[in-house]
Amino acid sequence: MLDQITIHIINSDEGDDRISYDSPSLDYMRQLFSMEDLASVFPAAPFFTDDPEDQGPLEIVEKTAFRPDDDDACPLTVTIDPGYSFGDGRHATTWLCVKYLVEYLADVPRPERPGISLLDAGTGTGVLAIVAAKLGIHDIDAFDIYHHAVQCAKNNCLRNDCGYIRVCESDIAAFNPGRTYDIVMANLVSDVIIANLDALMRLAAPGGVIIASGVSSGRIESMQDYFRRAGLDQDDRAVRDGWCGFLLRRA
Repeated sequence: MLDQITIHIINSDEGDDRISYDSPSLDYMRQLFSMEDLASVFPAAPFFTDDPEDQGPLEIVEKTAFRPDDDDACPLTVTIDPGYSFGDGRHATTWLCVKYLVEYLADVPRPERPGISLLDAGTGTGVLAIVAAKLGIHDIDAFDIYHHAVQCAKNNCLRNDCGYIRVCESDIAAFNPGRTYDIVMANLVSDVIIANLDALMRLAAPGGVIIASGVSSGRIESMQDYFRRAGLDQDDRAVRDGWCGFLLRRA
């Protein structure tokens, strides 16, 4: 049984498997935001410490019900070089997205998964798109508004033998592939989800799902109202470390 997905975080400049993150320093960040605001502004920012728990592989799915075929390996391993991009898999919002992706695929036989289409909106390092590919999905588009994130995601896709993932530079409103997707991943902050909810729904196929995360626990009720008014059915929601993820379905 697949009950974990292990993510190895590396830094290509180091030449080894030490965990490193090239991000603005906390001292600099404190000049821009209060510490209370940091989590809401950058929900997936992995501000690492010297704690021993921050060293070594990261397991982001724990005992998730999954019925794999015989050729599924346990655990799956994804190698991520964060570069200057957020979203290496450490944050609870990523964990929640992977949880719902794994559960969605639980009843899909491995030979049928290449035909499932998936969009990773705001891909960052590409971690969610790569996890989807490792789980057997081959029809994957991903985009990010930041050029450096697009380059980082492309490099990580190649590093994980997922070069078939299509990554481009775009924002949500401008992204228009002329198609819809069975699964839309949106690991974004609440205000970005709200502002682009119509676009996310447009990209989801009828009956398709939107996996949304990045919602702080204090905004769960208001976000549920937005989803309900937009015509999305809530199949499930889960909270982890003060963050909420939603499994939504387009009617």
